[in-house]
Formats: sequence, structure tokens, C-alpha cells
Amino acid sequence: QALDFADAALQLDSIDGRWDKVAVRRSQKRGILMETGQDNQARKELELAVPVFREGNNLNSLAISLAQLGEIAFKDGDISAAEKAYDECVDVCMKTNNIYIESRARKDLWQMHRNSRHELGLLHLERYMDLQNQLNSEKTAELMQSFNVKYETLKKEQTIALQRSRIVYLF
Repeated sequence: QALDFADAALQLDSIDGRWDKVAVRRSQKRGILMETGQDNQARKELELAVPVFREGNNLNSLAISLAQLGEIAFKDGDISAAEKAYDECVDVCMKTNNIYIESRARKDLWQMHRNSRHELGLLHLERYMDLQNQLNSEKTAELMQSFNVKYETLKKEQTIALQRSRIVYLF
């Protein structure tokens, strides 16, 4: 049923000429197709979406779609197509500083090359590890900031409660 809804939304956007939305719908449809084991159809949807993302300079969606294309091709054993998709994905991610998607692509590139092209595999593994450290550092900083806000709020609430109790005590 989800596939029917995705097709209907895609058709409505097509009728209205919203090609950027059509490309996004195709990318979303890919997930449904892969869940139902229709990888070849998912690949075709992404291959139709990618040129639209390029033309519209929608680099985030382009990077995601290229990573997904690489994933499907790698899963199907099409190493050449996977490498091409992942390499372009990495280029786009480096231009936009999208370290999350780049790390996904680097991990798969490492897995692809670790047994055959050792030096290239190692290069991707090292970059993947650097990106993971960067992502973990950012998460840690966010958690520390959140903790600090909660701590400062709690201190202020305690101060207010103490001041209220003093006021009540004075009266």
C-alpha cells in the first residue's frame, strides 16, 4: 500500500511539473522497493532521480541518492558501479561537509577494497575512522552542552526554591 501512495504522490508531482519533488519521491520510493526485495527497480528510481538532483544543485539529496546507489550496486556485486557511485558521493560530501553520508560511503568503500586493493581500502578505512571520531566528538559536545543547560537550570531552580523558603521564613 505504501508503494501505491508513493506512486500516486510521484504522479501528482509529475503532473504539476515539480521535478525536484518527483526526484525526492523517487528517492523515497527506493526505500519501499528495497524493503520488498525489488532492488533493481529501486536502482532504476535512483538513476532517474540523480540527474535531477545534479541539475537542481540539490547536493544533500544527491549525496544520499549516490550512497544508496552504491549500496544497491555493492549488494548486487556490481563493484564498478558501486565504486563510481560512492566516489561521486564522497566528492559531493567533501564539498558540502556532509560527514555522516561520507562516512557511510567510506565504510562501504573500505569493505569493497579491503581484500583486493589493500592500500585503497586502508585509505578509506582511515578516513572513515577520522569521520567517526569527528561525529562522536560532535555528539559528545552536544551531550555536554545539553547536560550543562540542565545543570544550570537545576541550580537556578534550587536557588529560586531557597529564596522562596527564605521569603516564607521571613513572613
